[in-house]
Amino acid sequence: MSRLDYPIVEGRYRLTSDWELELPEKFNRRIEDGSMVLWRPGLTLRMSVWEPLPEVTPERTLSWILKDASPDRMDEKIDRSGGILRLSYRLRERDPERDPQEYVSISGHAIAPSGLVMISAYCDNAEAESTGSKVIGSIRLSDDEERAKELMTKVFKIPAEQIRQLAPDRGGCIASDRITVDGARVGFMYRDEPANDLDSGWRMMAGDESEDYMDEPSNHAVYDVNTIANYDPDIVPLLDAPVGAQYERSDEGPFVEVSAIN
Repeated sequence: MSRLDYPIVEGRYRLTSDWELELPEKFNRRIEDGSMVLWRPGLTLRMSVWEPLPEVTPERTLSWILKDASPDRMDEKIDRSGGILRLSYRLRERDPERDPQEYVSISGHAIAPSGLVMISAYCDNAEAESTGSKVIGSIRLSDDEERAKELMTKVFKIPAEQIRQLAPDRGGCIASDRITVDGARVGFMYRDEPANDLDSGWRMMAGDESEDYMDEPSNHAVYDVNTIANYDPDIVPLLDAPVGAQYERSDEGPFVEVSAIN
């Protein structure tokens, strides 16, 4: 049963202007630590969408993912058909604080020149495994009129050809449209545990985004850290800070460190 205090989604669901998937039943939706979470009893789907890093091919991305993947993975499948490089595998997991304690996770990756979708499905039973596999297998690139309109309406403040090398080889980060579209400076940034080898862990916002704004997936995306450094070079000296660090801009002045994330 879905909860009425969270948005309910079903059917064709657009993750970004580039990616969509098919939900065969009703799921609740929330945004948690920069990732989208869809859930219903017995099944939780956690997903993130990444823009491509410069000069990184889909095959190279696949090799990084496999290098980081658990050696205990089962049922590994790689599919190179249809213009999308797909990887999926299963893990049997156990968590004494979870009910049920034993469950299966399914990891799915869809890789294309336009970016990467990563989904983890946490399944309490065989029926949930079947549904989770269907959702992961349904990931596809959007190519319809609605996508074209979205791409035309989202205009980035700094054109791609004007991006300079200010913080190269720093991996990816999540940033809101208040920075990349509206041109606001970074007002709040924190470093989370990286989600994968491509992720720096940095999350960057203007600082005035509402909860409703951040709950809308189209209002934020994954970018190369170097791209966000072009929007606000003040972040560059802070990029070596450890996981758990967080900074905010005070009265339009320099960044100050605030209490660490617990």
